[in-house]
Amino acid sequence: ESQGPVVLSSKNGNFNDLASLAECMRASMLLPGIAGPVVRVPNVSEPMCDALLYEQVPYRSALVGGATHGLVLRSRPDGIGTLSKQSVLERMMLRRFWRRKHRLPAIHGMMKQQRHRIRYAEDMLHLNTATRGPPLDLLDVDSRSALDIQPGKLTSKAGHFATVALPVGCEEVGR
Repeated sequence: ESQGPVVLSSKNGNFNDLASLAECMRASMLLPGIAGPVVRVPNVSEPMCDALLYEQVPYRSALVGGATHGLVLRSRPDGIGTLSKQSVLERMMLRRFWRRKHRLPAIHGMMKQQRHRIRYAEDMLHLNTATRGPPLDLLDVDSRSALDIQPGKLTSKAGHFATVALPVGCEEVGR
């Protein structure tokens, strides 16, 4: 299993009609442990769920896919903490959903350590820097996947990315 972002496409055989496209969309936004079981998609060996696990802001996948420009519209302002102490309920849900039900201890460990939230914070720092200055080398295009790209080691492909965030002090956008 890649344990990283997976790009779904008709070219890769993941969908070929409206029903299978809808299933791919469901897989891409499924909140683990809250909105049902993980989804199995054709031609993907691993279970699928919301992108928040590996790439909350998919600019790395966009660069791997050949994008040279991007606009990131953020629903939370700078200055809002992304790390917080997990509640007992959250920890129990993570353990039950990832370890017991799906037998995916690596994902359980990643979520327990909040590595998905750490990646988000690092990505916001990189994107904010890219917005304020000349194009940054944001990606190592020789890596086999976007997950292989470690923050602080993003080299070899410049991308023009702009980030638009809410002003500091505003509440984040909710439902």
